[in-house]
Amino acid sequence: MDVITIKDGIVTLSEEHVIRRVGLDAFKDKLAVGLKVQTPVLPRASILYAAKGIRSLVVLEEPPQVRTIEYRTPRGAIRAFTIPLPWVYFVPIFHNSALDQLQLYFSPKGIQSDADFLFFPTLPNTNEDCHVCLGDYRYSITRSLASHIADVSRYYWASTFNTDLSNLYSTKMPEEIRDATPASGELFEGWAKISLERVTGLSWHEHARLNQVITRLLP
Repeated sequence: MDVITIKDGIVTLSEEHVIRRVGLDAFKDKLAVGLKVQTPVLPRASILYAAKGIRSLVVLEEPPQVRTIEYRTPRGAIRAFTIPLPWVYFVPIFHNSALDQLQLYFSPKGIQSDADFLFFPTLPNTNEDCHVCLGDYRYSITRSLASHIADVSRYYWASTFNTDLSNLYSTKMPEEIRDATPASGELFEGWAKISLERVTGLSWHEHARLNQVITRLLP
């Protein structure tokens, strides 16, 4: 498996061991030839690219921030909640040029190595292996890889969450958020009470190391 890691402006291409290091600008100039994709090859927030056969993936990083999301409650009402998020990692997986699936993960700290742990994302519409349900999202294969990935992120945060695939939301939510949630209230209510400064220190639940996730997604 070929793995490309981007850190501090340096791109590392490796298999079982590092085989080359180049500057980021040179990498972008040459990757169009080596991987047969158009530049700009990867979005600015990409930290890792991996490929095996006709399948590939990108790890896209979003730093801690506050977002307002919409949630359709079990009674059908749509409510907006403004919640702080830890580090968020989107992992779109491609089959040739087509988007095959999207994975989502949290982390209390920025990923520095493929041996670092990814954590369960406690948002609805995500199953227990962190596979995101994208609903009626439609993906065009005629645009650049960078625009594809940016569109997926934008679509995801603009969507209305609901009670489908809510096991992670109900079982993996940090205790600090549960404790802040009113009796019979939505967990988002407790989440909204947490400050951005506190969110990375909550008791998020480990899922798997990044290298284990990549091996699973690119068998």
